[in-house]
Amino acid sequence: VQYRLAYWSKPPGSISLYSGIRRMLEEFHSGGAKLGVITQKLRAFKLGGRHAGASTELAEVGIADLFETVIGYEDTSNHKPHPEPVDTALSRLSVTPKDSIVVGDSPADIEAGRAAGCRTCLVTWGFTEHNRGDTGADLVAETPEDLLSVIS
Repeated sequence: VQYRLAYWSKPPGSISLYSGIRRMLEEFHSGGAKLGVITQKLRAFKLGGRHAGASTELAEVGIADLFETVIGYEDTSNHKPHPEPVDTALSRLSVTPKDSIVVGDSPADIEAGRAAGCRTCLVTWGFTEHNRGDTGADLVAETPEDLLSVIS
């Protein structure tokens, strides 16, 4: 509980994007890709009268408008690695699994995407680093620029 309170009480400006993320997302978005976020974090809530959650963080770093949907912990009964969050995002985006790719930085992300019938791409920056053999991902990207190349 103290960790969550400390995390969500951090002052604005405490988070930033990895180098190259904004440009990569803008390229996907301008190319017509429908983008969504699936997170284990709460999407939106108030803490001490202040808005918090994944949607607030996306807005804080200036990329919220690039995503058509955000699926937070409170939006599904089952959570990654279960496919329900991916299925929910696909439904909200009006896309099929065969026309989608789940990009994530954890085995749970890859497992959820595979269980939903999507292709998957493991990124090796972020929360933890894994190699392709650890997750069974269809693709692996080591940088945001690499992700643009492997998905194209």
